Amino acid sequence: MKHKTKRSRWWLAPLSLLILLVLTEMALRLIWEPPQEAVEEIVRLRPFYVVESQQNGVTTYVTNGNALPPPGVPPRVGDPRLLSPARFIMPKPADVIRIFVLGVSPIYGGLEMGGYNLSSYLLRDLKTARPDLRFEVIDAAAQQMDSQMLTEILGEINTFAPDFILTYVGGAVPSVEAPGRHDLLGAEPFLFRLVVFVQDLRLVHLLGQSTRRKLLDSLFTLDHQANNEEEDVNIAENVRRMSEKVLVEGYHALAKAGAGSSARVAFYEIVTDLAGSPPLWSLHKKKLSKTEKTNFIQLLSAGKQALATGDHEQALTVLDQALAIDDTYADVHYQRGLALQAAGRGDEAYEAFVKAREADASHERLFAEPVKPLHDVLSQYNLTLLPSGESFRQASASGVPGRELFRDITHPSQKGLAILGRLGVEWMLPQLPPGGEGMPQPLPPPEAIMHKPLPGGPPVK
Repeated sequence: MKHKTKRSRWWLAPLSLLILLVLTEMALRLIWEPPQEAVEEIVRLRPFYVVESQQNGVTTYVTNGNALPPPGVPPRVGDPRLLSPARFIMPKPADVIRIFVLGVSPIYGGLEMGGYNLSSYLLRDLKTARPDLRFEVIDAAAQQMDSQMLTEILGEINTFAPDFILTYVGGAVPSVEAPGRHDLLGAEPFLFRLVVFVQDLRLVHLLGQSTRRKLLDSLFTLDHQANNEEEDVNIAENVRRMSEKVLVEGYHALAKAGAGSSARVAFYEIVTDLAGSPPLWSLHKKKLSKTEKTNFIQLLSAGKQALATGDHEQALTVLDQALAIDDTYADVHYQRGLALQAAGRGDEAYEAFVKAREADASHERLFAEPVKPLHDVLSQYNLTLLPSGESFRQASASGVPGRELFRDITHPSQKGLAILGRLGVEWMLPQLPPGGEGMPQPLPPPEAIMHKPLPGGPPVK
């Protein structure tokens, strides 16, 4: 009589564990919402205001931010290290010229700016130019707002009797997620999908912020190693096309809201660091043979080495040879820009840096397209676009905006913010009420006022 061999049931243990994990995850989703990380709490806040109304001797307060305190107690305007809150009176006093500054983090400033932002420079220059007038600059800038929120706040501002509104949209668009987040993006590497899935699990949140970040970083590394360059190009181009679409849609909504305002509205032209910020993501968007790739790498390396030793002409020679193989690789254009800049060929350097920006595959970079349509959209609504780009070029010693005017790719330095402030003042001055003889007063150059401490603000180191 034959005995049956007992089948192995090894798979029951992992299956039982998987079922237990799934049930635990489902239970956690029903009863627990993981806390937001500190950085998320900051960037998701929007600017808020405390409106102090004075009628018939009675003072009332309305805020669009914090909860109201007990009756008669002025509400706190929040933590000034995070946002730039404002308190102002309604109805507006007759002798006050009220100016709102609306925008995203490039004009918001930040902790490292010593209390300076676009609003502070704007107010200083206005007081210097027209000391006979009473100005009120209200900062309505905050970090990482999208275009819908900017449009909403622009409409909200109209209820507070503004005389002028200055807007800097920056990269404020409906959120364009990292590659792989949307079906519209095309190729989605499996491991990236896994990262997106894992990072939202409640069980992973239980591991703690540090462990969770290490796990996600490991998965991202695997994804990068597994992903091929053809997929990278496909994803980058799809993200860029999506970015262009949502940017232009955002511009139209903002322009429409601005045109409907009772205030005089102007938009700043978007500026980005060219010379001081290397490309974030260089890709071969052309198909190269193995030999071509090897030659390209050698030429790029030789160009960087020649640049490091100060041989600018040799650097340009080998970098031009690399471009002949592939002119879609952003870092080659950037290195050419550095060589041309060092050789004192400013206009050519500017063109090379612009090409480097345009070839950058990262969706974090602000490209010329769709920034150019901002001018066309504003023209349709008869709104002013202030020439920030030309002002930054003129302020740069080499003719190429770099780290003397920027802290990173999109955030201006103190000098950069002072230049934007000056632009706004020059636009407003002809529209202000006429003054007496000797008005307006002459203004010092932006760098002359850059490091003076602000009244009531922290000292500038």
